[in-house]
Amino acid sequence: MSLPKKTLVVGSTRHDYFFERKNTKRIKKNKNFKILYIKSNPFYLDGLEDKAIILFSKIMNNFKNIKYTIKDRENTLSLSIQKLIKEKIIKKKQIEKSGPIEKSIHKADLCVGTNSTALLRQAISFNKPIIQLYAKKHYMWNTSNKLSSVNNEKEIISLIEKLSNNKVIYNRYLNLNKKMKKFILSNELRSNKKIYEILK
Repeated sequence: MSLPKKTLVVGSTRHDYFFERKNTKRIKKNKNFKILYIKSNPFYLDGLEDKAIILFSKIMNNFKNIKYTIKDRENTLSLSIQKLIKEKIIKKKQIEKSGPIEKSIHKADLCVGTNSTALLRQAISFNKPIIQLYAKKHYMWNTSNKLSSVNNEKEIISLIEKLSNNKVIYNRYLNLNKKMKKFILSNELRSNKKIYEILK
């Protein structure tokens, strides 16, 4: 199929609902800090995704004050997830499979992963801070020139401790993420309104 001669950028109508209802409150006192790991396709990057989620999940198993959730691929439990459950590093109830990814992102204080568009595009568009594991090894999009690149257990633990325990550091890191939106979105379009204006 050939592309139309004229195309107009209107954004995503699905995102409108979440943009209008997003919560501006970040870290709430006496509430668990929430981390969402957004799983990428394991076939990308020659096994780097499996390596990343196994390492990160083992680390998170030691953070009892943090609520850790994994958004897995929709159809079946991936092999790495099955391994983590079998070795009792994570519990099955920590896995989210169904439902819109926007809802999962909206509930999180921090999103983590490797190469998924939900992490590198959607989470940032919702003003959620992200950590891209092994960022310098990614050929599709490397965030290490803007954000901290964490590549081992010590670096991950240090960054998680700072972000989950210090609101000033968290907000400073969040502002770095917001600057990245310029590379992702020309502006925060409200798609339904934009489409209506075009049709009118």
